[in-house]
Amino acid sequence: MSGNIREKVNLVLQNKRSGRMKYICILACFLLMLSGCYQKASEDIVESISAEPAAKTEDMQTAEDAAVQEQSTEESVEIVVDPTTEEEATDPAEQKNTGSNAGTRVVVWGDSLTEGTGGEGVTYPNVLAKLAGCEVKNYGVYAEETTCIAGRQGGMPENVHPVTIPAQVTDVDVEIENGDGGWDMILVFGDAGINPCTIAGVEGKLWMDFTTGQRKFTRSKAGEEVVLTEGTPIETFAMKDKRPDDILVIFTGSNDDPTPETVQSVIDVQRDMLAYAGVDRYVIIGLTSKRKMPMAAEVNEVLAKEYGEHFLDVRKDLLEHGLQDSGIDATAEDLADIADGYIPRSLLTDESHGNAAYYTVIGEALYQKMQEMNYLK
Repeated sequence: MSGNIREKVNLVLQNKRSGRMKYICILACFLLMLSGCYQKASEDIVESISAEPAAKTEDMQTAEDAAVQEQSTEESVEIVVDPTTEEEATDPAEQKNTGSNAGTRVVVWGDSLTEGTGGEGVTYPNVLAKLAGCEVKNYGVYAEETTCIAGRQGGMPENVHPVTIPAQVTDVDVEIENGDGGWDMILVFGDAGINPCTIAGVEGKLWMDFTTGQRKFTRSKAGEEVVLTEGTPIETFAMKDKRPDDILVIFTGSNDDPTPETVQSVIDVQRDMLAYAGVDRYVIIGLTSKRKMPMAAEVNEVLAKEYGEHFLDVRKDLLEHGLQDSGIDATAEDLADIADGYIPRSLLTDESHGNAAYYTVIGEALYQKMQEMNYLK
């Protein structure tokens, strides 16, 4: 670890009681990822935070993962239709939308497994879009827990602390807390579904300055000065864009590291997401990585009981016929993995993330599930 990076980490550890500790932590983590020394030092930082939640193990393993994330973020943004960018509808599957499912829209919420980390451009949402010939919005963001994902979607309120939004178009520092009164990772690894957002009737962009770790808001056009009171909610683009005829897919929980005893907290937030969306058609995808979550199968049993026909256990698809469907000959190592209940390594890029074949299997399983439920033709 370089001397400058070590000094910044020490500063984080020495100032863990500071009110701005969370922002310093973010900055330090990003500097560490660039230095190639993220894993060990980030563990030291996380251990120093006892009062605030931090991103958990699945999506924050190595600097190599982080580099892959940067690539996958750029790729996944292309499938999200955002009217504020010049890159809207760049994914061919969205532009077609002329098949038997034309006019149907699927909205997918999740973490890096939805964003497509490791897939080299292949994500299960774009596999689904190509199979179904319909519009699919990919709102996956690396490293986020369920509450953070729900904060972007609307199921978990995200509130701004008191601040004055100036009349002119200029940046203003903002502090945000979620509906549980805590801090989360929103904006740290991506802003899918957030912008353009609205705060107290003012439309603009919510973003993070990674040189300082400070969240900021920039209004879109000049107007009246607005003084925000405590608990002013943020209305994201996805909140304004929701439709009752959407098909909702929720693939969360991997970064919450749930057990059968604690998964109810994940379910509660997922239920809040469903209630906010107000949809009748939805699919909940179960956990995948037994390597990271030894009780993944048992947690999926709880989820299956909770959601019934709306639950999709893609872990079983990956284990039972993932290699065969992908045209991959099983190695001795793969066979040993499957015997032990682990997803075969020929489908993975690390302990948690998959390759293109992995995401293709998930996309195909999701398409088949939606056909079975008469959501898609």
